[in-house]
Amino acid sequence: MGLLLTVAGLAAAKWIAATTPPPPPVPPQVTPAVQVGWRTLAEVTLPREVLVHGNLGPRRSATLALPLGGELKWVWPGWKLGARVAEGQVLVILDSKSAEAELQRLDAVLLENKARVAEAEEAFSAAVILEGLAVEGRDLAQAEEQRWDQLAEKGQDVPTVHDLARSRTVAARTNWRQAQLAIRSSELSIEVAQAAVAQALAGIASARVYLEKHALQAPFAGVLGAEAPALGAWIAPGQPVTALVDDGALRMWAFVSEGEAAEVVMGAGVQVRAAVLGPGTVAGRVVGRSPQADAGTRNVGLEIELSGGGAGGLVSGFASATLELPPFEDALIVRRSELIWEQGTPLALVVESGEDGALVAASRELVLGRTSAGDLEILGGLEVGERLIVAPLAALSPGSLVLLGDEQGGTKSPTPSSLPGGH
Repeated sequence: MGLLLTVAGLAAAKWIAATTPPPPPVPPQVTPAVQVGWRTLAEVTLPREVLVHGNLGPRRSATLALPLGGELKWVWPGWKLGARVAEGQVLVILDSKSAEAELQRLDAVLLENKARVAEAEEAFSAAVILEGLAVEGRDLAQAEEQRWDQLAEKGQDVPTVHDLARSRTVAARTNWRQAQLAIRSSELSIEVAQAAVAQALAGIASARVYLEKHALQAPFAGVLGAEAPALGAWIAPGQPVTALVDDGALRMWAFVSEGEAAEVVMGAGVQVRAAVLGPGTVAGRVVGRSPQADAGTRNVGLEIELSGGGAGGLVSGFASATLELPPFEDALIVRRSELIWEQGTPLALVVESGEDGALVAASRELVLGRTSAGDLEILGGLEVGERLIVAPLAALSPGSLVLLGDEQGGTKSPTPSSLPGGH
């Protein structure tokens, strides 16, 4: 019975299948085209800025001390905590009696040696005169001797007178040599006296430097950071006497990446913003750069001098600054947000015409150059005049059908100053 039921069921199923009409065909799935935002690529000249962070502080500060020790003899009457001093202002003077006495002694030695130089020069002048007279006497004696030599050749010689002429020639030559020795001796005396003068002058210069070390001067204009020391107090060598802070200007110490630092020009303009400076920004310029990048962060330190700051140089705190970089000139520029990245490789999507005339998204692998605040310089992969797809990138892939929406941003990328945090 069961077998009959099974056979009957199979026969019924075959009859139903044979008599049931086929289902209607399923239409093919068509991916709808995506409406995209786009812009035409063109070469532009674009200002560049980079946002940096750092700390504000006085342009200069110093702890002042004396290299010598001694009793405090004089203190500047205007000294008080917070007093402002001019550059070169003498603040304190140590007792310097011994140094002053040594300077006076060396002054006396100098005068004595100058007098010796004068005496040696007078002796030299006299020796030159005597040497001239000796030359004249020698020449006359030689002429007289030659005359008697000629008379002797003619047989008209008077031996006694001839011998006397020879004696006079010998004496004249001796006088001439003695005059030359006197000149040389006076020259040596002048050299010795002049050397003594030079030595005395060097001693005086050294003594004056030593005497100056008894006085402490302000190396730059600024504000004193301590109360005045008491007269008569003993100051040890190197003992801090006061701190001096330059209140004339502020400096900012900031850090940028190694790549950006390579493009920073000394004197480049900076706009600094800090809570301690009040609302708005303060102009400045780059005045220094660290010689090498930090080994860990690969950042380079920059020194920025502010041209103003309200409270002068007596403020400090955190600050940010917008730093000018050389502009992109006649370059293809895209925003980082206009690209897609596949395993670190930057790609751009552009609009192309497909085989059937439809518009599709085509992928371009890019060669990047410099960067600045989200702007990227394109060295290869895109051409002027191509239509760059800027949105919606997440809904597209290479080959996707696209419809052109409104052109966005014209032919120019946004400038850094239009970005959040820019100026």
